[in-house]
Order: sequence, then structure tokens, then C-alpha cells
Amino acid sequence: MLVASFYDSPSSRGQALRLRTSVQALGLECRIFDRSGRPGIDGETGWKAEGLLRTLADHPEHDVFLVHPGSVLLRRPDALLDEFAFDVAVYYDLETRLPGESLFVRNSERIWRALRSWHYAGRRHPELGDQDTLSRVLDDPAQPLDVRRLPVTYDWVERLHRERHPDASPVLARMVSDGRRTRRTLVAR
Repeated sequence: MLVASFYDSPSSRGQALRLRTSVQALGLECRIFDRSGRPGIDGETGWKAEGLLRTLADHPEHDVFLVHPGSVLLRRPDALLDEFAFDVAVYYDLETRLPGESLFVRNSERIWRALRSWHYAGRRHPELGDQDTLSRVLDDPAQPLDVRRLPVTYDWVERLHRERHPDASPVLARMVSDGRRTRRTLVAR
């Protein structure tokens, strides 16, 4: 499995480097890609499918786990590494009913067809956004995919999920800022 992330600014590059460090600490492979100024994968929406298609083409021996650059892999993603009975794995937000930021895909012809459909849908309807168009492709009966719904621990945002799930142990945590600067504090071990 290859963990992949795309960054488009100096700050998201720094976050992606932290992600790569956390992934490599678990003995997994990680690639981060600069998508700024690259035709087809620049812009706000419609780039994820194209980015995944390019990543799968460049790494045909790997399945790909696409994650937000502001994420950190905290523990081994067992559901993705040890189970093989699905084509796509994604967390669905319970409130919006849309797929989360993290997306795992197997490198197969069925996935390639679905990613092309997602890409074309995103280009035809950029106002819908990536999550909405992905949700439509995954629900399309013309795309016979086995979809594994991941638990919230695969798309964890501490300040959003901890109150509802106090005992959860996240696999992948994402940092979300409210725009205010925070200061770091040293915590004694």
C-alpha cells in the first residue's frame, strides 16, 4: 500500500512532510506530490480523481490510500492492509452523508473506470465538489464496486470527534485550524 498526499502551498507542504514522517515510522511507503501549477490537478475541485489516476499509473504495484496533507498516521491501518474483499474504502460523515477526506482504492480496472467517471463528473459539475461527485459515482449501479465503509478513526478530527467517541483510538488524525494561531507547549513525559 502506498500512502499518497498532494500539497499546493508551502504550509500544506510542511504538513505533508509531517505526514510522510508518520507513515514511514510505521514502515509504510508514502509519496507526497506538489499539485500547484500542474494541469489537471490544480484548482479547488475536480483534481482528486486525476491525481489518483496518475498515482495508480505511476505505481502499478500499489494500492493507494489518499489522505489530506494535514493528517498524521498514528497507527497501522489494519483494515486496509489485512482485508482484501473491497475495491474502495472510505469514511462517510454521518451528518453530511458525504465521503470524508481519506480514500483508499485498489489498483484494478474497476477502480480505473470509477475514477474516470469521477473525473468526468467533477469536470462537468465543478460546483458539486469532490465529495458529492465521488458519492454519486460510488452509488452508481453502473460502477459495480465493493465499498468498505471505514470507521471514524480513519478520518479523525480531534476537536470534532472526541466528545462523541471518548474511548476511540484514531488511525489517521487530521489537523483542522479555525484560523487562530496556537502556541505549542512542551508536555513532560
